[in-house]
Amino acid sequence: MKSRERRRSPRVAVDVPVELRFTLDPVVRGRASDLSREGLFAETEEPRPPGTLVRVRLDVDTAEPVMAVGVVVRQVPTVEDPTSVRRRRGVGILLTSTSEAWDRYWDDVSERLRSGQA
Repeated sequence: MKSRERRRSPRVAVDVPVELRFTLDPVVRGRASDLSREGLFAETEEPRPPGTLVRVRLDVDTAEPVMAVGVVVRQVPTVEDPTSVRRRRGVGILLTSTSEAWDRYWDDVSERLRSGQA
């Protein structure tokens, strides 16, 4: 049985350094490997379980910090399947609030995608 796609906006493959702050923990560094208006997948050696709140900062060359707030909706590997070595280790994050800089960054990325430059 095929899984149903639930995303409302397209995903774009990226390779962008990302900083994640889970609640009061120190900053965790990783790489955003795909991005959409509503979320991202962050590859990190320190994934957190679904339901964990997170502040996200993309390390991109913009005048303002590209920041967002979200919640972890997927952890890879999962607690149920810790041997899932064929997948990238990290977290899927659903964004609940984005900065204006995030919105502008996404608009730029999606425009490049539409024009075939991404």
